Amino acid sequence: MRTFARVGKDAPLPAQASALVTAALGYEDALFASRLPREQWGAEGLQLLQRALEASPADDRRAMLLAAIGRAHIYGGDEPRGRETCAAAVALASRTGSDRALAYALLATRVGQMSPEFLEERRETLELAGEAARRGDDIETELEARRLQLVDALEEGDVEASDLARRHAEGLIEQLRRPLYFWYPPMWRAMRALLDGDRERAEPLVVAFREEGARWHYRDVLPVHAVQALELHTQQGDPTPAVPLIRRLLEDDPARYSSILAAALVRSGEHSEATELLDQTLERGFEEPRDLAWTYMMALRAECAAALGDVRAAAEVTRLLGPWHGHTVVIGAGAVCLGAVSHYLGLAARTTGDVAAAAQHFRDSITLNATMNAEWALQRSREELDRTEALLGSANDRRNS
Repeated sequence: MRTFARVGKDAPLPAQASALVTAALGYEDALFASRLPREQWGAEGLQLLQRALEASPADDRRAMLLAAIGRAHIYGGDEPRGRETCAAAVALASRTGSDRALAYALLATRVGQMSPEFLEERRETLELAGEAARRGDDIETELEARRLQLVDALEEGDVEASDLARRHAEGLIEQLRRPLYFWYPPMWRAMRALLDGDRERAEPLVVAFREEGARWHYRDVLPVHAVQALELHTQQGDPTPAVPLIRRLLEDDPARYSSILAAALVRSGEHSEATELLDQTLERGFEEPRDLAWTYMMALRAECAAALGDVRAAAEVTRLLGPWHGHTVVIGAGAVCLGAVSHYLGLAARTTGDVAAAAQHFRDSITLNATMNAEWALQRSREELDRTEALLGSANDRRNS
């Protein structure tokens, strides 16, 4: 990024406008991929992009610059301006006839569609982006589109479409032969085996992902392995082997991993420390960190609140996670899918005392999990519905007496 910035500042115009455009896009793409804080690095990137835009004619590169500027505004907190700029980028790319620029602009547009109400729109955007990248013979951009299609289809509970996108993405990875992507297939296959509740199939795949992630230097291999291991060991009946894995992560980022550790401890029957961790997380605020693991963290907080009887935490889960009703819980690029969000809304509602709402949430989760053939999630939702209906029956008996 520093090198891109230096080139962008030093490029004499108009002779080296092309170098400026390359530097500006390179800086923004590197910032996007690195996930470095925008408040520290974003301003310089926007300055480069604006300078490059002023020096560019109305061509495909200008469309890409507009898309990068729109994405930067969205990540910088100005979503309306970012979405408007991305829409202008898509329109310009369509006029230029550049499939490469169109795919880039559409992928930037998706960044502004992450709220749950935009899920259908996101899926349409990605279909268009994937097809544009395919027409433009841009394999790497097509892979990014197919990878995101896998995640969004899974979030909607459309397992068939998610599997199709996964197979397509795996084929592109094989075609590219770039080690950067080699860890994706074992991660996705482990996720699918866990979603199916097939413990025998899942166990070697969870190990294979850890080995491939380490071999190809995937920086989040340990966190992803930890959450997959937690689900695997839980399904096997003893989650305690996952606890030390997660505890190692807690030292690096307590805000991110305390909820996972609390859930692992709750599942292991160790409620005292889990209570402390949930209290600390609630004091920091359930709103943050808002990233691709947020719904997963909220689901685990619902689980902890129910096990520990924490009404305040359950109410906060209900308030924040409610808009995701009808979706599934997916973490990251498809590392784990826990099944229907409604299951966790049911846990939260029952903890706050709204037993009737909880029962309906569990019925909804049973419907979605059954549609997905998510056997492990389906079994848990049925068990929780039985518990909830027993509570409803007891309440009715008390009223009648």
